[in-house]
Amino acid sequence: MTTIILTLAYRLIPNRPVRNRHAVVGAAVAALLLEGLKWAMTLYVTSFPTYEIVYGAFSVLPVFLFWLYAVWIFVLLGALLAANLDFADIDGIVIAGPAAEFERARNILARIVARGPGDGIQVSEIGALFGHSAQVADRVGAALARLGYIIRVWPVSSRAPANHVWSERWLASPSLPTMSLRALHDDIWLRGRLLDTRADRGELLRIPESELLNGPMGSGPR
Repeated sequence: MTTIILTLAYRLIPNRPVRNRHAVVGAAVAALLLEGLKWAMTLYVTSFPTYEIVYGAFSVLPVFLFWLYAVWIFVLLGALLAANLDFADIDGIVIAGPAAEFERARNILARIVARGPGDGIQVSEIGALFGHSAQVADRVGAALARLGYIIRVWPVSSRAPANHVWSERWLASPSLPTMSLRALHDDIWLRGRLLDTRADRGELLRIPESELLNGPMGSGPR
């Protein structure tokens, strides 16, 4: 019951989306800590009653204050764990190399071009491409916007921060149909802005053909 309650709290209370499995893990750890606290407090109260001699009639107050403090510490530790699991999500952070980064970015641009001008794509629709990691999605979106491929827009909502990546819609820039993938290629292979530092260096040899890089994005599906 404690795990269920804490899972709902970690999932619904934060001002940003929390993945279900992260909330469950944080809640389970917090629930185990709370059960251990119950056992320790019961052992102390029954086996070491010297606090009654020190505090007399007010002996229940310091015990209650310590209990309240410890409970909140463990609840917040569980919340901290649930929040930081998103940063440690291996599926969202580990990148196979620059070739995988290039294919992912090219796939995103192809989808945006296919949607047509003014429509764009909701980032939450392609969350699987980023391993459902907001940090990876924001990093890729920032690079594509900096290179002039897309325009990042987001609604102002009272339920989520205005700059939260999952609430964004990525629109094609006015020049996207006439742009080539050359700038994206150079950014990934030459400067490594999208490249994870743990990527296999052998991926650097897998460079796309010149025809793919120099043709305009709007000339057809690629």
